[in-house]
Amino acid sequence: MKKVLTMLLSFFAVFTIAQTPATDDHWELIWKDEFNTLDRNRWRVIHHEDHQSGLEETIEAGEPQVYLDDIDNVFIDSGELVLKLIYEEYSCCDEFLPDSCPSWSDTNQYKCSREWRWGVPYDYTSGQVQTWETVNVRYGYIEAKISISPYATAIFPAFWTYRSDSYIHDTESEIDIFEMLGNNYQTPNIFTSNLHTVYGVDEGFFVQGVINDYQNPHIYGVEWSPSRIIWYIDDVPVRITDNPNIDDYVVIILNLALQSGGTWPTSSELPVEMRVDYVSYYTLKEDCDQYIDELNYDFSTYDYKVKDYISIGGSTSTNTVSTNDDIYMRASQYIDIKEVTVPLGAGLYLDANDECEINPCDGDMIVCASNFEFDNYENTVKQTIDLGGADCQVYVDPTGSHALILEATEGIAIRNGVEITPESGSSVHLKIGSCD
Repeated sequence: MKKVLTMLLSFFAVFTIAQTPATDDHWELIWKDEFNTLDRNRWRVIHHEDHQSGLEETIEAGEPQVYLDDIDNVFIDSGELVLKLIYEEYSCCDEFLPDSCPSWSDTNQYKCSREWRWGVPYDYTSGQVQTWETVNVRYGYIEAKISISPYATAIFPAFWTYRSDSYIHDTESEIDIFEMLGNNYQTPNIFTSNLHTVYGVDEGFFVQGVINDYQNPHIYGVEWSPSRIIWYIDDVPVRITDNPNIDDYVVIILNLALQSGGTWPTSSELPVEMRVDYVSYYTLKEDCDQYIDELNYDFSTYDYKVKDYISIGGSTSTNTVSTNDDIYMRASQYIDIKEVTVPLGAGLYLDANDECEINPCDGDMIVCASNFEFDNYENTVKQTIDLGGADCQVYVDPTGSHALILEATEGIAIRNGVEITPESGSSVHLKIGSCD
């Protein structure tokens, strides 16, 4: 018999095995895409964009590929999303008349900026997808099953998050769940993880680790909470760090790039494919108005919802986890366990992690983009909603039997440039409400 004596956990996490959805029933699946088809209501396929800001001092200082919404670069095959890096010459100007190809100064940042800046076509095309703003996520568990093959010089696959432009944001909110930097390591068993709250400075969050050949499928996951971030590979925790104030709504991104630096693959090394079996997003089930404060507690009655706090046991108590049971308990403020017996073969896993401090109405929705997909808006309550403004066209046009509810607690602003045109059978409701 093993006894767990007095334990006090306050804003602290203990894990000896994974607390992912595979083992922890606190997690609730919000959505999962198994890529039987390419759902363009969920995924935006990037077209005519690269990853150069247009301010690089040399052409080698940026990534050399251009992302295309093309069947050769982004497609579904055997129930997997495939992002394909191809060695081929491509010019963004091919879609324009020769005398009307726009200059870089007339385009948005990253819109074919390498070609606009240096006046040469691309030698590589590839694929990138990211969730639409209507599928924004904030905190929870994000995972994907990914393989990349074959290995090639400078390949730079990535599975990551980035702040949503539809909300006021505090930081860049980039969480690199999985990356591989081909130019740095030249080996197929090194992955990297990173965080970015602001660009242009070394924040010290870059970490490398080892996997068993990324050419084989692996499950890459991240648990993101207000106080910490944990990375997993194949349901095994591989890294944990405090959350450096990444608290904004984000989009999820998958892309297959080439690393900057000028040492790039030859035609004989390509094509390379990044294959994604699925992407899933979970949040924790919560019962934050409730707490557990018991001298004698039956662990089999625990409902796997995050509590405000948990206090079990005392000097005269007798509490035992049943043999062969694995009990996971989560609370927001603290967990205080006294005189609990954990028999050989059983497990008791405790996590106090500030979860209940999340305000369900936290965050504002700021929209100034004509391609915002209101058809898929999740109808959740925001603090404020602000649509339109100077030089901004916003079209609110739900279709079909769809009720669009724009609800906020503090205010809704409909400014110049907003056009609300629901079709027959659909409707738009503006509502001031509460988070309850």
